[in-house]
Amino acid sequence: MRQRTNIEIDPRKLEKARKISGLTTAKAIVDFALDRLSRSTQALSSLMELSGRIHFKRGYSYKRAR
Repeated sequence: MRQRTNIEIDPRKLEKARKISGLTTAKAIVDFALDRLSRSTQALSSLMELSGRIHFKRGYSYKRAR
């Protein structure tokens, strides 16, 4: 489902995003940004679920492992 909306976007930010991404339309830039936000939020959530579940072997030294 698509949702039509009108938003005000800072033209300097839009131009910066255009140069960085290579995308040419505001719609493409906003779609890209929303997609990246949702993916990075999912990844962070997955990492947070691992918190406290990883246990290192007793005596493990990351310095020696290098």
